[in-house]
Parts: sequence; C-alpha cells; structure tokens
Amino acid sequence: MAVTVKKLEGIEVPEVLRRGEDQQVFEVTDVDGSTHYREDEVDAAKLVVELSEEAKKEQSR
Repeated sequence: MAVTVKKLEGIEVPEVLRRGEDQQVFEVTDVDGSTHYREDEVDAAKLVVELSEEAKKEQSR
C-alpha cells in the first residue's frame, strides 16, 4: 500500500478535529494503514515524503 493524502472538507472532517465551518484537513494514510491528520497542505506533503522514505528503507532491509 502506498502513502496517500486526501483533502477533507466540511462534514468529511472528523468531528474531533472540526473548528469552524470552512475548515479543511489533510488525511495522510501510511503504508501500514495508520491515519495522520494535518491542517496545513505543506505539512501534509512533508509527512507524505517522510513516510514514503521510511517505507522505502523498510522494504530495502
């Protein structure tokens, strides 16, 4: 499974993360299926890169 990122808006945003009406959150899912949330698109992209690099290192062992 690849690392993925999905933009969540409105009612897609998990209730515990909601802070306003026009909020957006980025959901990052790693190769193990763990889910991480970031409010900033740049932070989400950085996390995707980090998790992808970790996954590549694990595969090469």
